[in-house]
Amino acid sequence: MSYQTGAEKHTEDVGVSSLRILFENGKYEFPYGEECRNEIDTLLEELNGMAWDEGKLITTAAHKDTVGALWLAEKGVG
Repeated sequence: MSYQTGAEKHTEDVGVSSLRILFENGKYEFPYGEECRNEIDTLLEELNGMAWDEGKLITTAAHKDTVGALWLAEKGVG
């Protein structure tokens, strides 16, 4: 099965910001050992850099690749 992202990745109820409820419900628990600390720090930095501004999802982080990957993984599992 293939999936192609479109405008829905920017919507509040379906897009990347829909991950928020999963975090609030404790769905994710990340390891934080030496072998993965850098990757987890990158993900958390990118997540913390995201916000809504005038109805648009914006980011202050340099990248948003890991957030997008997490969202796509959720779409694949869901």
